Amino acid sequence: MNEQTEPTTQSKQSRWNRQDQVVTLENIKSEMTTDQKSQRQLAVESDVPRSTLQYWLKRGQAIDAEPALVEFFESEVGLAFLHRLVLGLHMCLRLFGNVGIRLICLFLKKTGLDAFVASSYHAQQKIAVAVEEEIVVFGKEEKHRLAPLMSPKFITLCEDENFHEDLMCLLAMEPVSNMIIVEQYAKNRDAATWNSAVNDALTGLPVKVIQSTSDAAKGLLLHVKSGLGGAHHSPDLFHVLQDLSKATARPLALHVEQSEQAHVKATEAKQVIETAQTLFDVPQINRQPGKRPDFEKIIKEYEKVEENALNNVSAAQSRQTSARESVRGISDAYHPFDIQTGELRSADQVRQDIGQKFSILRNIAEAARLSDWSDKLIAKAQRQVDSMVATIAFVHHSVQVHTSSLELTSEQADVFISNLVSGVYIKQLSSKAQQAEERHTLTKTADQLLQPLREPGSPFAGLSLDRLQKIEKTAMECANLFQRSSSCVEGRNGQLALHHHHLHRISARTLQSLTVIHNYFIKRRDGTTAAERFFGNEHRDLFEWLLDRISLPARPAKKRVRPLAEMALLAA
Repeated sequence: MNEQTEPTTQSKQSRWNRQDQVVTLENIKSEMTTDQKSQRQLAVESDVPRSTLQYWLKRGQAIDAEPALVEFFESEVGLAFLHRLVLGLHMCLRLFGNVGIRLICLFLKKTGLDAFVASSYHAQQKIAVAVEEEIVVFGKEEKHRLAPLMSPKFITLCEDENFHEDLMCLLAMEPVSNMIIVEQYAKNRDAATWNSAVNDALTGLPVKVIQSTSDAAKGLLLHVKSGLGGAHHSPDLFHVLQDLSKATARPLALHVEQSEQAHVKATEAKQVIETAQTLFDVPQINRQPGKRPDFEKIIKEYEKVEENALNNVSAAQSRQTSARESVRGISDAYHPFDIQTGELRSADQVRQDIGQKFSILRNIAEAARLSDWSDKLIAKAQRQVDSMVATIAFVHHSVQVHTSSLELTSEQADVFISNLVSGVYIKQLSSKAQQAEERHTLTKTADQLLQPLREPGSPFAGLSLDRLQKIEKTAMECANLFQRSSSCVEGRNGQLALHHHHLHRISARTLQSLTVIHNYFIKRRDGTTAAERFFGNEHRDLFEWLLDRISLPARPAKKRVRPLAEMALLAA
């Protein structure tokens, strides 16, 4: 054979990938219709063995699908769409939506895409592993790339542990950006383990942890004291309120139920006596001889019992309502600013208000004769009051430090704290409020505090744009200093629990990929990811990056017809 008819050694030994196959075959088909060339000529010009070209043509004709679909998915555009579709199934449904590999296989079969994509469990599992491995690589590369571009900042960490049967997961998140800093399995949850995990995660990042919000676990407290350089520990308000709710909610509700039942029984008993009186006084009814009972006296006695029962119902309902309001009042009182007026609340004011609510709860527990278990829970929650008050003092001190760094005049400094910081803080609270009425009230208060700063006579009028931006940025940092809840890690624990329930066991690689998905893929309503908010810079698109790294989906294998069991027995 001459050089034109014999394929090169490289062509013989190399294996055509799917992208090259589709592009080459598409070009050959186009030339076949326009130039009227033979297969042999086109094969030589494309450097493709003729037998290979014939196999490609027969394979397309043998696909069990509509010709239009075959033509589309065997084109370059169709193959790119198929690539995005399969990768989207694994990214959005499996990793983000807790859908298993078998359901992805079922989706491909029911949509008829199994004619173009290998839909077996083994084939899709291979893609799943490759996706997870590349996602982990993406997270490491982006962290190293964005860390030098990041401005130095002080952060708070919300820390907690999550248990997946015999595995324990350490979780630490930055609540402002919702960035996961630590999410890994560990054998222990002592201070040394926490110190190692947090230090490794923060290596290379220009951040300093000044506060940790968590429950009062001994390991976490020691970790904050020794591993975070003496950072402040803020108690998690959720656990305080949870203990109080456990101590009062169900026991007081049970008292209400019991008192209502007692009232119903007293009313029914009085009605029985009244019915007996009516029947006794009817002349036509034959009754046994004897003196008439003093129904009036008996009815009065039952009326007293009914009245006492009704009073018990009112008292039980009043205690239940008062307990709910007191628990809610602790939450309302635990703010560095008055959420109704925006005025600064001192640590002593917070201590006094919270102390009054605890006194009410203790009086309720005594009046209702709650169990020792309830008393212990109330006492456990009350032990956190000193830490809560210390957190308010920490916030006020930190705000003063930030204010001093701005080098403002005395008038500007007063307005900065009393209007700008408090207004931004209440504005953030409004977005977290559950009830629409509460949101409107908080928004109105925030607008009343911020509106004077926008007027021409504002103390900040006349400052440069850069100066104003720095002041507003510092105000945001001051408003974010008060972190009283670790709800972000509680929500993440719930998501991991769903993944664990679905998979029965989350591998270390899968856990790392889920962390990257949370940080670099999930977006808020403003279109930003947690990583963008944390680093302050945009990162590469994870999905597009994976498209360049993940191989095209494999073609389905040729279906084999398996003999029936009966036929195998007959053949034997």
